[in-house]
Amino acid sequence: MKTKNKIFKFTLKGILTPILKYILVPIIVTIVALWLYDYFFNKDPGCIMGNDDCENEYGVYQYSNGNVYKGYFKKGKPDGEGILFFSNGTEIKGLFEKGKPPTNEIN
Repeated sequence: MKTKNKIFKFTLKGILTPILKYILVPIIVTIVALWLYDYFFNKDPGCIMGNDDCENEYGVYQYSNGNVYKGYFKKGKPDGEGILFFSNGTEIKGLFEKGKPPTNEIN
C-alpha cells in the first residue's frame, strides 16, 4: 500500500511541475512580452502633416501598417475628398464619409 501512495504522489507532482515550468510559464511570458512590445513600439505614427493633429481640415495621416491617408478630416476621421495609399501599392480615391472609404474607387 505504501508503494501505491508514493507512486500517485510522485506522478501527480511529476506531471504538474513540468507542465507549469515548461509550458504555462513560457506562454504567459510570451503573451506579456507581446503586449508590452505592442504597447510601446507598435503605435500609429499618426498625423504627419496638418492642422490640429488631423482633427479637421486637410492633413496626412500614416498608420502603423504603412498605409497613408491624404485628404480632409472631420472629427479625426477621413471625411471628404481624399486618397488612401496602401502599403502594397494600391490606392483608393474619392469621397470618404465618417472614416469609411468610397466603394468601387480602387486603382
